[in-house]
Amino acid sequence: MASPHDLPEEPGGPPTTLLGKAASAGIRRFGREFRTTPAGLHDIRANLSIANMDFEEYAAAAHEDPEKVFRSF
Repeated sequence: MASPHDLPEEPGGPPTTLLGKAASAGIRRFGREFRTTPAGLHDIRANLSIANMDFEEYAAAAHEDPEKVFRSF
């Protein structure tokens, strides 16, 4: 697993790790946590708070990134 020092510098600081509950089989496929950039944090918080998207959708997007970091849609 890469440390924050191994990842390229993002505007606003290093990636942040988000934790979630493994409520479904889909989230277990990618894990219970993923990393995001500071800019991605606002998008995640806003969409989760209004139930527009689920945690596993963000975890899947992070999983698809070569560095396993959610950046934005």
